[in-house]
Amino acid sequence: MSRRLLQFGSKFGTCNICGTDGPLTNDHTPPKGCVRPTVVQVKALIDAVALDANEKTVVARSSNGVKYRTICSDCNNRKLGGNYDKALIRFTNAVAEIVSSPLALPSTVSIEIEPQKVMRAVFGHIAAVGVNRYQKGPHTEYLRDWFSSGMGPLPGTWKLFCWLYPNRTQILARDWAALDIDSDLPREQRIFPMWFMKFFPLGFMFTMNQTPGLCLRGLAANAKGWVNLTELTDFGSLPPNSVATVNLSIRPAIHVEWPQKAAEGWIIAAHGSSSIQASEWVALLK
Repeated sequence: MSRRLLQFGSKFGTCNICGTDGPLTNDHTPPKGCVRPTVVQVKALIDAVALDANEKTVVARSSNGVKYRTICSDCNNRKLGGNYDKALIRFTNAVAEIVSSPLALPSTVSIEIEPQKVMRAVFGHIAAVGVNRYQKGPHTEYLRDWFSSGMGPLPGTWKLFCWLYPNRTQILARDWAALDIDSDLPREQRIFPMWFMKFFPLGFMFTMNQTPGLCLRGLAANAKGWVNLTELTDFGSLPPNSVATVNLSIRPAIHVEWPQKAAEGWIIAAHGSSSIQASEWVALLK
């Protein structure tokens, strides 16, 4: 079975972030200041992790990085590009500089960021994934207002985590879900939806309705343990322009295929062809 990659809909439609009807613009996901736009091979993430080798994989080629034509100019250029992205770019560039250093690094590093802006930048770019995807459940309007105002915490059921991702393959996913099959909690409390975005040097994950007793950690690179994630929603009550210090684990590293591939004790439910994996085209020719 083949899957169509859903990156571009009509030039006019409903913005995935604010719900306004009108012209839609191309959003670089992640923003250009975080990664250098280059020729990439794009495939549906479901195909990238599929176990069925006989299943046909649809591959697209993009000459200028990963883009979605799904959000309006105001959300794209004024809010993201003009404000929030600057904080995300500073964060990712600072981490890239640290991990590229020839010096021996500690197991944890501390970095100053503007968490309110970083959270909204990450939300905006993952929200851009998929055509005609304004509706996000019961918190649609709250998320719209939270993004636009630049103030206040995420809805109580939403959390945002980040971790070191030293890999050049980009991952963008919405509407996936994780189930902890080893937990002693009731089944309905062991499953939660998730969005995630990964690009060098960071991974980000939103979770929704995550039970407080369910501990979310990243699978270690050796697949023999778990690594604590940095929770950015811990800073959700700060004023819009506040700076905070976040601690990011450098060692042990988190597995590069987490969370899109299930680890022992977990089941991952994938959804939709709008979630993608993108790899640099030139790397495929070596």
